[in-house]
Amino acid sequence: MYPQGRHPTPLQSGQPF
Repeated sequence: MYPQGRHPTPLQSGQPF
């Protein structure tokens, strides 16, 4: 899990925030 924000890597959900 990642904090709210933009990440270059996709989350476990499969969608980059």
